[in-house]
Amino acid sequence: MNQVLALIGRLFAILIGYAVATFAASAFLHLVWSRGADLGGDPSGFVVGSIAVSTAILAVMFANFAFFPAVIFIGLAEIAGWRDWLAYALAGAAVAILVTAAGRYGVDGTVFIDPPGPPRPRQGLPGGPGAMVETVAAGLVGGLAYWLVAGRGAGNWRRPPRARIPPLP
Repeated sequence: MNQVLALIGRLFAILIGYAVATFAASAFLHLVWSRGADLGGDPSGFVVGSIAVSTAILAVMFANFAFFPAVIFIGLAEIAGWRDWLAYALAGAAVAILVTAAGRYGVDGTVFIDPPGPPRPRQGLPGGPGAMVETVAAGLVGGLAYWLVAGRGAGNWRRPPRARIPPLP
């Protein structure tokens, strides 16, 4: 019974960790993308609220797109008991690369994102030559956030419970 409860607790920690990771990646990208935005000196509540809502919506989109690659890594990490922060950071970057590549190219190699014509310089919108670097950095941030919440305890559900030592007389 204790093993079942440990497994349920671990699944809950994984779910919370995944949610925190996607929100952290979204918040990171919002900070990067808005670095050149002119908010008029004193951002109003409307601007701050819209950024918060936009961050949450992008986090849900990240959770949707990155689900299958992330589940594969999380399953491997749980079975192998990986607890190293670097493994989770690199896995977050790999998931970001996979999701970006899958979103950019179709099954038949058709490019979805690039508009027709010659490449144009970036004009404050996500995309362009630096978009992959920003996305990989967001994957690193997401992987580290997952490690902070759930990755440090990977594989704990497989261990037998500790025997209680009776108190000394």
